[in-house]
Amino acid sequence: AEYMGKYRIQREELGGLPHFNDFMDGRFSGTQNKQKNGTHLYFQWIHCIGNWGEEHTMCKKMRWYLERMMHEFWLEKWEEKRALGHFDYVTQYGMKPYKEFVPMYQPVKKNRPGAYEFWADRDFEPLYTDDANDWRVHAPVLHDIFVKGKKPIE
Repeated sequence: AEYMGKYRIQREELGGLPHFNDFMDGRFSGTQNKQKNGTHLYFQWIHCIGNWGEEHTMCKKMRWYLERMMHEFWLEKWEEKRALGHFDYVTQYGMKPYKEFVPMYQPVKKNRPGAYEFWADRDFEPLYTDDANDWRVHAPVLHDIFVKGKKPIE
């Protein structure tokens, strides 16, 4: 077991955890239906904006995760409820949305970058144009290779 110390990857201490998880919440790991996770993230987000404001970086990050985890239909429903004032006590006064609520976010000195930082830094350009949708017309060589089974020219 001598070699283990020699080749071991040195890792920094995990003191500064990310503000939010990267889609890997252990409470919802055994489920295929992510609705509970999405609802939980919505409550986390409204609690964050109630305490820190919508423009705070933690809340922007939470919104980004929320939009990717919760289905658009349900997000619209929850936004309608919020517009009707169902969550004013949370968004205006920073109170807990329910009795057993525990916030996931914590301001940290050092944030480990996750999916939010990875995608936020990129300047997106469309990977294809509408003209190139039919690859059989615009790339007949690929059609010959993948559909007709011809070998590519070497």
